[in-house]
Order: sequence, then C-alpha cells, then structure tokens
Amino acid sequence: MFRKLGKILTNRIFIFFLIVLIELGLLTFLIYFINKGSPYFYAFFILISILCLFEVIGRNTSLEYKIAWVIVITCLPGFGFIFYLFLGRKVISKHKKEQYLTSNKKFYSYLTQNTNVDDLIKNDQIIRKCANFVKNESNFPAYQLENCKFLPTGECFYNELLKELNKAEKFIFLEYYIIKPGFMWKNILEILKNKAKEGVEIRIIYDDFGSILTLPRRYPKQLAKFGIKSMRFNRIIPILDARFNIRNHRKMTIIDGKTAFVGGANIGDEYINKESPLGHWKDCAVVFYGEAVNSYTISVLQTWAVQFGFEDPSQYLIKTSNMNNSNDIIIPFYDSPLLNSTICENLLLNLIYSAKQEINITTPYLILNSELKSALISASQMGINVNIIIPHKPDKKSIYQLTKAFCAELIKAKISIYEYLPGFIHSKILTIDNNYAIVGTSNLDIRSLRTNYECGVLLKSKSIVNDITKDIKESISISKKITMLKKPNIFIRAYRSILRILAPLM
Repeated sequence: MFRKLGKILTNRIFIFFLIVLIELGLLTFLIYFINKGSPYFYAFFILISILCLFEVIGRNTSLEYKIAWVIVITCLPGFGFIFYLFLGRKVISKHKKEQYLTSNKKFYSYLTQNTNVDDLIKNDQIIRKCANFVKNESNFPAYQLENCKFLPTGECFYNELLKELNKAEKFIFLEYYIIKPGFMWKNILEILKNKAKEGVEIRIIYDDFGSILTLPRRYPKQLAKFGIKSMRFNRIIPILDARFNIRNHRKMTIIDGKTAFVGGANIGDEYINKESPLGHWKDCAVVFYGEAVNSYTISVLQTWAVQFGFEDPSQYLIKTSNMNNSNDIIIPFYDSPLLNSTICENLLLNLIYSAKQEINITTPYLILNSELKSALISASQMGINVNIIIPHKPDKKSIYQLTKAFCAELIKAKISIYEYLPGFIHSKILTIDNNYAIVGTSNLDIRSLRTNYECGVLLKSKSIVNDITKDIKESISISKKITMLKKPNIFIRAYRSILRILAPLM
C-alpha cells in the first residue's frame, strides 16, 4: 500500500497538478487579501476583467470559445480573468510564431506540385477544392496515389509496422502522442536498437503531456544510449501557462522516405488488444508509399526544428517521375496552431457538403462545433444517409456525457448513431459516397480540430475507400443503433450543459 502511495506521490502528473493547484491557491488568496484590504483593488480587478472580456470578444476565434471564456470571466468576478490571462490567451507569441513560420517556409520550398497531378485534380471538383485549400494553407501538395493499404485494426497496423521497420535502410521517424512501455513498444524498440546499430538514423518525437504517465522525464537519455535521437514535444513545466494546453496528437511513422503510416493508434498494448480495459479496442491506420511520403517527412522535420533548428531535408526526400494510369489521389495534411486555418475541420466540412448519398463517420468523441453540427444535420435533412459510430464503453466519463448530449440532437435530425458494442472505437474516419475518405488522428472534438497538432490523409480511391467503407459496415453490424435517448434527470442535464459551455476549454 505504502509503495503504491509512494508511486502516486512521486508521479510526474501528480507533482505537476499539485504545483499548479498551489499556484492557483496562492493567487486566489492574494487577490482575496488585496480585495479585503481595499475596495479600490476590487474595482481595479473588475476593470481588468472587463478589458479581458473585450479582448475575448474581439479575438478571431470560434463563437463557442468566446462564450466559454465570457461565462468564466463574468461568473468569477475578480478571479476569472486570472484563468484567462494564464490559460486563455494566445499560446504562441507573435515573435515565436514568426520564427517557426520562417523555418517552415524553408522546408516548404522542397515540396513541389507535380504538373501531371494537376491535370488529374482538374477532373474532380471536390478534390481540386481540397487540394487547393491544403496547398494554400500549408504548402502540402496533392499526389497521385502510387500504393496504399487500409489497416482495419490495431493488430494489422502493428504487424505491418514491424514488417516495414525491419526493411529500413536509411532512417526511421516516429511521431506519437503516447508511447507506453509494454509488449508493443518492447518489440518496436528492439527493432529500433538493431537498426541503430546498423547505422540507420532513428528519431522519435512524443508528446510530453500525452506520455507523462507512461515515460520518465529523462527517457530521451535512455534512448540516446542505444543511438536513438528523441524529442519531448512541449516539455511540461509546472507553471500556469497556456502552452501546456498545446498537445502533439499526431501518430505517424516514416521509413526511408518511401513508406508512411498514419492513423488513430498510439504505441501501447491496448491499441493492439494485448490489454483490454474497455473491451475490444477498435483502431485503424493506412500505410502508403511513394512520393506522397515527402509531406510527412517534412512535417516531422518541421516539428524537430522547433527544438533543434532547421536542417536541409533533401537527403530524406525521394523523387519519382513515373505516373501510372490511375486517377487515385492522396492529399497528406496536418494541423497546427501556427496555421491560419483549421485544415482538417475545413476538409471535413467541404466533403460533408459535397455528399450526395452517404456519409460514414467513426470517432471516439462526438463534441461538435456549430459548423460541423449544422453540416451533418443539413446533409440528413437533404436525404443523405448519415451514419456515426461511437464507443459503447467510454474512456472518459465527462467526454462521454458530452457525446450523449450531442447524440440526442443528431438523432432528432434522423442521423443514425451506433454504439460499438464490443468495446471502445478509437478510429477517426470519414467516408463520402464510397469515393472519398479521410483517415487521421483528429477526433470530432473542438480540441482536436482547433488546438492540437494533428495529421491525416484525404484519399480519392474507389478500391481503398471501398475497403474502409466495408470495414465501417462490419462495425455497424456488431453495433447497437441508438433509437431514442431517455431524458436524463435535471442534475445530469445541468452537468451536460456546463460541460458543453466549457467544451472549447477542455
């Protein structure tokens, strides 16, 4: 018992939140003490709160985000503005943002749009719009799909990943939100160690917050002993600072610049069902090959440059000039707080509004902003078949309550929502009319779509999208359709209302 208690008390996340709570307590006590001493100070704090309200309302951000902060600041007069000053303001300074963008522009110059692919894009209005948007916002081009495979489960992803890692000759880049020691990581790490001995360059990026419960603070030094380079993204510092709210939620592997994996699965035993805390864990990924991998190679190097500076990426890129007879297209994309637009959200909206017959979605969390909710409801009202699969067993109870709240609205609009009965569905997929698909790391929640670093691919391919749609239909066949949600009691309704207001801040 004492040993278990000692582990909890020395845990990084426990220490982090303890220090932050102490800081909040001291600030609250200080303001209370000052206010008690003089009403003028209280008036001063109220004035600051009003100024914060003006800043919130004037910001170029979503309406939901503004409403959340307005309620927090006004409901906690003299105190709420402190939360906003420390946690709500811009997470990246203008100076830092300019530095990052300058570095990114250098990387972008190595990515060029193949003119032959331009001709393919012109023939499809939907793909043309999406390709132009991604190119204009992030400089990532569209590519002809050379070779791609849909991996419908975490186990398929894991087996294919091991196979491709063993083929590596030059370099391996891994970027994951969570790396959790266990069966999966042990086997991957063993391959990485052997490849490092052979002279293969290994780089690993993991999110410090995402892996705070699974990896020790000095883990990069442990990896360095094996000749493996690593980076803790956005290292956690126990101070009140909005930067700790930024998370790198990407999951990708790049091998020799020729092979790339992307999908919902992190590196941990639950993703391949070696652990089953929530029943069967349903995840997926895609592996693709060829010149399209260059975009992800550049993406990893951009992230690496945040800590280690710019480097010439040409040695990591490949060039192929061969065009096959296929009209299939792949558009790799990424999201970042550095960009002016939310790429995944805009791609989702564009595809949903382009649908003519069917929309299929799988997501672990269903916390929609007003634009996405309106788009899905409009599609259903126009007679388009909209299917959404969510988990039957939640991993976060508060998020599950929010998901249920949104389900009630969507069901009223005749949208079909299914609970994945075997357990927890973690796949992040959208398919449209069996022609287009998005597979990536973004959940259908405000954090993923507006704050996190994310990544994914937009695919136009009859064969691949057919494989994805078939897998979704199989998941629906073992799921339970939610026909009517029982009206919850007044306390749960109040709880859900509070959660919906605060959702943009979670």
